[in-house]
Amino acid sequence: MRPLQLKNLLILLVLTLVQVEGFAGEVIKEAEQGPQATKQIQALINSAVSELENNPVLAHKHAAKALELAEASKDQQLEHEALHCLANVQYRTGLSAEFLGTALRALHLARAKGDPNAMSRDLQHVSLAYMMNGNKKKALEEARNALALTLPLQDTAAVDRGYQFLLRTLMQAGEYEELHQLAERALARASTNKNALEVARSMRMIGECHLAQGHANSAIPYLNKASSTLEEMGQQVEYIENQLNIAQAFMDLGRTHEMSLTLDQAERSITPGAPWEIKHRALELNYQLAKARMNWREAIALLERAKFEKDSVAMARQDHRITQLQVNYQLDMKEVDNALLREENTNRAAVLEDERWDKNALLITLAVLVMVVIGLVFTSRRSIILARNLERKSNLIKAQHNEISAKNMALQRQNVRLAESMLSEEEKEMLIKEMHHRAKNNLQVVDSLLQIQLESLSDVQVKRSLKEAQGRIRSMGLVHEHLYRTANGTKNNLQQHLEELVRNTLVAYGAHDRVSIHVDAPLPIFESETLMPLTLVVNELFTNAIKYAFDGRDSGRISIVVRESGAGYELLFAHLGTGGGNNGPILKDQSFGLELVQMLAAQMNGEVTFPKGNGTSLRLTFQTEKEQLRMAS
Repeated sequence: MRPLQLKNLLILLVLTLVQVEGFAGEVIKEAEQGPQATKQIQALINSAVSELENNPVLAHKHAAKALELAEASKDQQLEHEALHCLANVQYRTGLSAEFLGTALRALHLARAKGDPNAMSRDLQHVSLAYMMNGNKKKALEEARNALALTLPLQDTAAVDRGYQFLLRTLMQAGEYEELHQLAERALARASTNKNALEVARSMRMIGECHLAQGHANSAIPYLNKASSTLEEMGQQVEYIENQLNIAQAFMDLGRTHEMSLTLDQAERSITPGAPWEIKHRALELNYQLAKARMNWREAIALLERAKFEKDSVAMARQDHRITQLQVNYQLDMKEVDNALLREENTNRAAVLEDERWDKNALLITLAVLVMVVIGLVFTSRRSIILARNLERKSNLIKAQHNEISAKNMALQRQNVRLAESMLSEEEKEMLIKEMHHRAKNNLQVVDSLLQIQLESLSDVQVKRSLKEAQGRIRSMGLVHEHLYRTANGTKNNLQQHLEELVRNTLVAYGAHDRVSIHVDAPLPIFESETLMPLTLVVNELFTNAIKYAFDGRDSGRISIVVRESGAGYELLFAHLGTGGGNNGPILKDQSFGLELVQMLAAQMNGEVTFPKGNGTSLRLTFQTEKEQLRMAS
């Protein structure tokens, strides 16, 4: 037998023994660590649940570790539980994109197991994730699918959960007609099954539907019936939420005394561990109550407190998001480093193995050379050739290793730059949102301070000037509010913006019962450079019309049209009164209002004209391109 054949047999024998020994060791290790790993995963899941309220970052870390161990255990049930835990943490901390990915993974596992109940719960998670990401259509579709999966099972509890979840999703999507019909069906079903709790929940949903549609009188009977049952059956959180809905209904009806009593009753039931959303809503209702009672100092204090708490939650979620990005980046870098180390170790092991066998072959050759003198020359020559080949291989391996190291360093630098760029873009977007939000809140505070100053003044002319300044400040605040909503993904248009502006002005001057409004502006919301001066122009024209255009008349009508015109846009403003007298001018000549409108028109690179010549209408043409805008001097 030749030395090369002996070498191959020895290699095969050693590898076989190593594989058998390693397999047996893995079987024993898995048998010993199986129950221990399960206990560790359950402990991590429990820790994540308990830490979610106080330390969401630690809760996310525990949930992610539990999922990693569950994936390594190959136990689908454990992996499904870990995915549910991680999805709950991501939902509570506002990680909408990550929550959607985790929910879809859990749904995939449930479908693989063929468990309809698990699939229904996972579809509800997917629906919540789509709603968080602003896709209301997909959220409703998955909520309906979740209910459809439970209906054939004849599981009363699961069907009730499916109905209530779909009702809540319809409420969030604003589908009030379908919501009302489905809630009536759920109420009839619960009454037939004599399920008092589901009857109360269905009544609560009907009441909330009426309240959302502005029918507070119709909502109160349903909400009152639901409250008594929810309190009797110990559903504390649902009871508090329902009481807050009743308080809102009383507030909408102007029944502040009953609203105060209901709100006090709800606040006495709120515990320190109650969800943040309930506490914040109670605080907002207290602010509405103080504002309705014209207790401006208390209203300002409550507004500042609500703003502080909301900002704190937003900053906490932002910090958690940044921390999660950093953790993911560090894990990716560690994985790259580990892969490089594994590759380097494999190469070194191969080199050492080759060197070991080559040395053995060299010893055998030397022994043969001692006995066979004639073979000495051939053996020496072979040894020299082997040594040269070994050196070439070693040099080649070193060169390849250096090249791989250089490429990996370049890749790491590129990943660092990419991560920094991603974080920078997210920070810019969050800063823009925060800027509009804070500007709106600061303008609200200035508005409240002017209202307090108005109460202490006796000069009619000064009070009138301050009230006009209040209107302009509120218009600017409304612009920042719409820009903030647009930055958060809410779909707004110019029609909604102008309708809200004129509605607030009508209420402020008490003219909503004698002046009708027509607004026609089917356009998307403009950028702030155009939206701010346009809003101030409409506010100035509308305020002047309310104050001067309808003196001596029983009623009147104001028309506001914004539409495309040539390469830009045009604003048409007109008013018409009835009940006697002639129509007054749209703006007084040489007045501050006319001067302000002309300055704002110049800021939009626009032109003001009076088409009819009788002073009852005004036309403003303007353009929105930023490079064509200029500041009014």
